[in-house]
Amino acid sequence: GADALSLIRTDGPDLVLLDLKMPGLSGHEVLRTIRSDSELLHTPIVVLSHSDARRDVRAAYDLGANCYFTKPGSFRELKAMVVQIQEFWLGIAREPMSVEVSVNRPALS
Repeated sequence: GADALSLIRTDGPDLVLLDLKMPGLSGHEVLRTIRSDSELLHTPIVVLSHSDARRDVRAAYDLGANCYFTKPGSFRELKAMVVQIQEFWLGIAREPMSVEVSVNRPALS
């Protein structure tokens, strides 16, 4: 977990695939830390876990995960899932755009 967090802070990735079960810091702790870092706040985080326990899924979303997937049984299926995740988050989805809002802007009629 600590190694993953260090790598994320160094590389500033476009997408994070995060497991919940890691040595040291858990995936939940890594997720909490990423979401508290203003530089990484809008980085999409996809949780991939063997757990389909409702409490793990809910905790991941409560901590700011963008989506949660349960890992499939085979490596081939996992690889296909990762390709689809990559295509969606890096090909189709768009990052939030910063919008300037003026407090004194007149209302639209």
